Amino acid sequence: MVRHKSLVAVAFLLLLSASLSAATEKDRVLDNFFSTAREIQTGSIPSIESIEADFNSEITFSHETMTALQPFISNIFHAPLPSILRSDGFLRIKFRNVAGKNATENAFLYSNSSLGSFVLTKSGDNIELHVPKLGVIINDSMDEIRNTLPQQNQASVPDANATFPADFLTSILAYITGNEKEIREKIRMEEKTGLLNGMKTYLFTYPLENGNLDIAIYDNFWTFATIGFTGNNTRMQLKYPKPVQKADPSICLPEVVNIKGERDRNLISVELSKLRYNRLFSESDFRIERLNFREFVAIMYLKFIQAR
Repeated sequence: MVRHKSLVAVAFLLLLSASLSAATEKDRVLDNFFSTAREIQTGSIPSIESIEADFNSEITFSHETMTALQPFISNIFHAPLPSILRSDGFLRIKFRNVAGKNATENAFLYSNSSLGSFVLTKSGDNIELHVPKLGVIINDSMDEIRNTLPQQNQASVPDANATFPADFLTSILAYITGNEKEIREKIRMEEKTGLLNGMKTYLFTYPLENGNLDIAIYDNFWTFATIGFTGNNTRMQLKYPKPVQKADPSICLPEVVNIKGERDRNLISVELSKLRYNRLFSESDFRIERLNFREFVAIMYLKFIQAR
């Protein structure tokens, strides 16, 4: 009986020791994380003026969607609609700051799939869509497109005038440092650690009203490695680059964005990778140039020289 009580006491002490150790480790990581966030705030936090990225997408159609779309797609594109439609391409966007909010001023999107390729450009409210396989170029305004569509389908058209705060990185850091006590109370540290870009990461879960935030923090640099949101049939994850130096404001910008969701039993996955920010673009980067052969040769030669 005495031996049994001793074993129970030892087990209890080991458990208590492990709990205290985990609590100490959590405090250590969070102390460094919040200290780094406050240090970044004192630097020059970048605002996003433009982005460029590679992208790939995948849509897995439900049986009902396949049945509805297959005849239409087959007749129009002279190719069957695959049950899983994959596409890849690249995207560039230039923003315009309007009263403290970023709005899309110019955009260029190229996409290629088994159904063919297309190029979509945007300048102000004007949209130009090139579909070579159909031999068409559509040029119109977003307002006119919305007016032409039936009322019930207008909600499916992306809002070309959607905005986001120009200083949203500053706002995020201010929220983190301003709500440190509440975050410390709610956030939960996982027992296991992770690995990203060859670096150890500490894993945390933060509860939200409609889901959870899964957070990984780089060891030694104490900045975000990944942030993932799960909820409402949606999964979004931001992956951040390996830091080069501590408290560098540029490490607040993700290099990969993954979004997965489900709608009407159709599965949708989109990934933006190799994200590049604040590149200097000209107007020609957002339109299809119409050139004669001499002009084409001159521009290709110039691009070749610049790339060397």
